[in-house]
Amino acid sequence: MFLIAIFSLSSAACVNSLDPFMFEVRNPNQTIQYLKQLNYENMSLPWTSDIHAKLDSWEKEISQNPLLFEDPATNFLLLKMLRLDIQEEMIPGYLRKEFKRSVKIPTKKDLQKSATILNDMMEMYGISTHKISELYSSDDCVAMGQEMLDAGQSWETRHTR
Repeated sequence: MFLIAIFSLSSAACVNSLDPFMFEVRNPNQTIQYLKQLNYENMSLPWTSDIHAKLDSWEKEISQNPLLFEDPATNFLLLKMLRLDIQEEMIPGYLRKEFKRSVKIPTKKDLQKSATILNDMMEMYGISTHKISELYSSDDCVAMGQEMLDAGQSWETRHTR
């Protein structure tokens, strides 16, 4: 329930995004295929299986729902994976050029914005934190809470000077 406390604290600090648009996932099918080809050997086993499970699920879902990454919850998960989980050395040499050209890597600000949009959606539609956190692993929940806190602190710093 630590996560619920983080979401509650951060929701007070977060405010509706001035830029309402989510991070654009270019070439979602191709992005998933590239991510499946990365070298995950140096990662811990539970984390590797979690990433592969997400990629397999998204690969099946994207064929039926081309707007999969327009969902704020799924969008955050992909951005978190691209920004925090994937390391440069995981990209095989033969794939590096194509990967960098085709896969847009989010910035820290993009990840914070994604978390803020999800938080705004939860508040707007009365979705409980518990309901959203059921969709995420504990690692994803911690990252979500941290990004919401960071976004709230950034907003507070900009508006209190």
